[in-house]
Amino acid sequence: MMAWSVVMVGDSITDSDRPRHTDGLGDGWVSLAAAELRRRGDDAVVFNRGVSGDRVQDLRARWRADVIDLHPAVLTVLVGVNEAWRRYEDGDPVTAEAFEADYRAILAEAAADSAPRLILMEPFLTAADGSRAHWREDLDPKRAVVARIAADLDAMFVPLQSILDEAAKVHGAAALAPDSVHPSALGTQVLARAWLTAYDRL
Repeated sequence: MMAWSVVMVGDSITDSDRPRHTDGLGDGWVSLAAAELRRRGDDAVVFNRGVSGDRVQDLRARWRADVIDLHPAVLTVLVGVNEAWRRYEDGDPVTAEAFEADYRAILAEAAADSAPRLILMEPFLTAADGSRAHWREDLDPKRAVVARIAADLDAMFVPLQSILDEAAKVHGAAALAPDSVHPSALGTQVLARAWLTAYDRL
């Protein structure tokens, strides 16, 4: 068992083109956060287990291999926007109740194995692409689920929607995530800083 493993799991926002044949961290917020930990002399070993396109049910299907077998001391989850994406693009919705059930199940499994400290990151949607504004109807209940689970489990909750909304007042939404979903270089910096703030509070 690793003494201090930090696992980030989620969808494409976490994946960020990470190489599958190595333990590479990709070119997004996970890489930036890990670089800052190294700069500080933090001996955490960071694993990126994001997979583009995943919903929480997909995380549940790969949970043992990608999370439990790493026995994380700190576990970060960022998932939820693909539930909206698949509902509106593919006609394949996931109810908030099903989302919550799967989310709680994976965290319960992690708790039973290594009892990691939890950082739960809120799914978000910027206002850059107005054609996706209606996705909030699906996303907002999932955001509420993540906040509720974080409160119930005494986890660190990262309110990415409000953090990005505030950043957009300065930089504009398109500068943070041009398609409203996938962070730009600037957006990844905002996410990394938000995660580091939560990590420092553990």
